[in-house]
Formats: sequence, C-alpha cells, structure tokens
Amino acid sequence: MGTLPINDSVSVYARGGFLRWKTTTRIERRDDLVDSSLTILSTSYQRFQAKNSGNDPFFGFGFALNIDNALLRLEYDVSKINEADARYISLGVAWRFKPWD
Repeated sequence: MGTLPINDSVSVYARGGFLRWKTTTRIERRDDLVDSSLTILSTSYQRFQAKNSGNDPFFGFGFALNIDNALLRLEYDVSKINEADARYISLGVAWRFKPWD
C-alpha cells in the first residue's frame, strides 16, 4: 500500500495484492410430469453443485481522513472472482491506539 499525504488530515492511497476466493454454486431443478388436465403424475428432482477456488490480483485506491486517533477511509476496489468482475466502494473506520507511556 502506498500513501501520499495531501495535508496533515487528508491523504490518498493505492493498494494491490492477491485475493484468495472460494465459491460454491448449488442448483436444484424440479420436473413435473402432468397430464392434459394439469394433474401432476410424477415429480423428479435434479441437484447440481459446483465448487471453485482461486487466487486473482486486485487493486484499489482511496482517500483517508485523519481525525484524532480515527482514520476514515473511502475506497474503490477492483478484482476478478471466478472470471466475474467485482467492483465495489467501501467506507471504513480504523482506530489507531496510542502506545502506553
């Protein structure tokens, strides 16, 4: 993560790395056999499950506002998870503890 201070309270930053992800997809399908009066004669179910995992690069940038011991962050991140683009905006607060005297 790289940070560039704008003044004593505001800074911009960029970060990057690798995102490890894991997905599970479940699909259930129901088939009904009906007669001409739409009465159900039989029902069958099919269930499918697929699991996938991987590591993909991510990057992001944001703004940080320093208020006393708190750091308020607004960030935009981009990554790819299982061939799908993921883009999101987050708002976070970090609290910095002062060392004991």
